[in-house]
Amino acid sequence: MLYPYRQPHVTGRNNQLIEFRNVDGSFNQAIFLIDSNAYTEGSINSYDYIHDDQVDWYQENIKRLEKQERKAISSMLFFHIPLQQYRTAYELYEKGSKEVTYYFGSNDEKMINKVCASNYPSKIFDTALKLGSTKAFFCGHDHYNNMSLEYKGIRLTYGMSIDYLAMPGIENDTKQRGGTLITVHKDSSYDIEQIPLTSIEKQ
Repeated sequence: MLYPYRQPHVTGRNNQLIEFRNVDGSFNQAIFLIDSNAYTEGSINSYDYIHDDQVDWYQENIKRLEKQERKAISSMLFFHIPLQQYRTAYELYEKGSKEVTYYFGSNDEKMINKVCASNYPSKIFDTALKLGSTKAFFCGHDHYNNMSLEYKGIRLTYGMSIDYLAMPGIENDTKQRGGTLITVHKDSSYDIEQIPLTSIEKQ
């Protein structure tokens, strides 16, 4: 519904920037929808990543908006394939490390890796750290994962799944299924809440 016919001249086919503003017109959030692409070597498990030119586009827009608004801005990133930092954060969580903060959810992916990230590192996470604007990343891809952890000051959240077809038997599983509600407040702070399908009463 929001897909623009004109795309920035960067890798991918669905890179978007949506500006959220309050009722009074003041800037609230920059919402980046970034194409994490698909596969790199023809194999179904050789996942692609967010490329350097996409990261440069993201950085340029953060700087442009901060110049336009004459202040630091808040932003969120949405993409499909988890970054390698999702795996790093989860492994630290499993070890009980204080480097991560746990919010909710579980990672129950049944593939070889609990977090199916690309083997190619993207510079998007380090760029976000440097810019200091983005405090929340959201991804999907891993059908049984819905955990939310904070790592290095950035919240890394999986959306809940609505899939019934990806793999044999998933139509019978319900723990991972539902929606993710993001509430953005006037001061640009936000809350993230899971809404499991099993918690919704049938009408």
